[in-house]
Amino acid sequence: MLHKYKMLPLVAVMLVMSLVFSAQAAPVVPDFVPLVQSAGKAVVNISTEKKVMQRGGMPSEMFRGLPPEFERFFEQFEGNSRNAKPRTQRSLGTGFLISSDGYIVTNYHVVGDADTVKVTLYNGDSYDAQYIGGDEDYDIAVIKIEATDLPNVTLGNSDSLNVGDHVLAIGNPLGELTFSMSEGIASSVNRAIDVDGTPFNMIQVTAAINPGNSGGPLFNEYGEVVGIVSAKYSSYASQSVEGLGFAIPINDVAAMIQDIMTNGYVSNKAYLGITPGTMNEQMAAQYRYDVTKGVFIYSVEEGSAADKAGLKMGDVIMKIDGTDVDSYQELVALKKKYSAGDESTFTIYRDGKQQEVSVTWGAVPADQATDNNSQSQQSQNNNSNSNNGSYNGGNGYYSNPWDIFNYYFGNQG
Repeated sequence: MLHKYKMLPLVAVMLVMSLVFSAQAAPVVPDFVPLVQSAGKAVVNISTEKKVMQRGGMPSEMFRGLPPEFERFFEQFEGNSRNAKPRTQRSLGTGFLISSDGYIVTNYHVVGDADTVKVTLYNGDSYDAQYIGGDEDYDIAVIKIEATDLPNVTLGNSDSLNVGDHVLAIGNPLGELTFSMSEGIASSVNRAIDVDGTPFNMIQVTAAINPGNSGGPLFNEYGEVVGIVSAKYSSYASQSVEGLGFAIPINDVAAMIQDIMTNGYVSNKAYLGITPGTMNEQMAAQYRYDVTKGVFIYSVEEGSAADKAGLKMGDVIMKIDGTDVDSYQELVALKKKYSAGDESTFTIYRDGKQQEVSVTWGAVPADQATDNNSQSQQSQNNNSNSNNGSYNGGNGYYSNPWDIFNYYFGNQG
């Protein structure tokens, strides 16, 4: 038998090794208290109001499922119904200060069509906010309050975020639980999701996200903003789901935010100048086309990038630079990869055969961009007759449904 004194060194070694392995196995949880006490003060509460018409007359279901531009086109008749009554619609969201002189980033869907925007700071001070500009495709917007020496966030590098990294969301869930914090991990860093028909590249997180959190910051463990909270899946295939929150990677939109602050809109956003729609089997049979997938061109804006490239009404876009484009939504997603001035090769279907067309992407016309971002014309019901009946819809496409109506039903002799 070993003497008890001879066993002491062995026991000591085993104890030290046990402590070492325990320390290695213990999870490292960031201390978010200093982060909340500093960067958290740059988070703001946003409340909006807009006048809308209590619609009557034509049922909305008659034109649901059409491209967004067509929905807006037909909704003008619904909104102008004799039975329509005005009412005030209120909503709440979140934002964060990115400068000490009052510039605030949030989601476009929070403030984009509001008539009035009010901001409440962490200390309770309230301000009327000016809408600077935004972009519906990327769901980002910039507003401004008249104040100085404000706390502001530090933008991080979303490309350095890894699956499993700790993240923190601060916002105003349900519009009542102001300046609430929720912690989680990044469960995916390049998740493609579809939000109301628009595709987005997102950071997927397990942090609790609820209505009212939209537009708030997603912090990494160093207190840097790596995303803009934008969406949550609350149900899928009639089943309730939890732990599926999403944020826009800050690297995807940082340059656009600066562009909006300077110009009021994204000045180099790629613009094609067409009215697009998803090709399907029914359309193929109607028009006697040999293709059932792609993007059907309903109209082409004169002088646009599409017009200069020779694209025509009735063409079907099938590929862009070798990438299949099977639907309108896929075109919207793919367009985000390009800027004004970039050149692409379009594969189109025309006159029963495929051919290639070289296209130089244009820029969104300044008058359209500023009109879409004008706070005095944010309400869809108020601006439904603007731009001579053309509708842009924030997607960089020209749309005039009367062109299609006249093409197919006019001049019939």
